[in-house]
Amino acid sequence: MSIKLFDVLGREVSTLLKNELLAGGHSVSFHTGDLPKGMYIYRMRAKQSSGKIIEESKKLLILK
Repeated sequence: MSIKLFDVLGREVSTLLKNELLAGGHSVSFHTGDLPKGMYIYRMRAKQSSGKIIEESKKLLILK
């Protein structure tokens, strides 16, 4: 599974997670101190046991 953070221009800002995880609930936290306030997109990508890749993107707003 990977979680990457992108700015609104589509440039990768950070990789928040790049690990194989067991099935179940998980949480990820990260420090936003070096990032300017604004809108970002995070993309979660995982590989199912069947080999199918699933991907989802969501908006993230950083306020300071």
